[in-house]
Amino acid sequence: MELIFAPFALFAGFPFLAIVPAILFFRLWWKARGRAGGRVILLFGVLPWLAYTAYEAAMWSWSRGVIAPIRVDLLLVAPALYLLTAVAVFAAWPRAR
Repeated sequence: MELIFAPFALFAGFPFLAIVPAILFFRLWWKARGRAGGRVILLFGVLPWLAYTAYEAAMWSWSRGVIAPIRVDLLLVAPALYLLTAVAVFAAWPRAR
């Protein structure tokens, strides 16, 4: 279980790193011009990661003001981001013709 949440522990400590997956999915979205359906699904990779970056930055500033921040929210956020990331990766995967 610890391995599953390890990337999010990194993002909790350094919230600006959460922008990296958003940038990667945006680049894939930009390159997928010919596939209309694939472009829409790739937005499921870009937008949640952008929202998570802003949310994590807000939570990081909040955690600096409390003594012992307990991040139970990551139990819901992490699986949702994993699922949306998997959907976006599957949409970006090149299909055999």
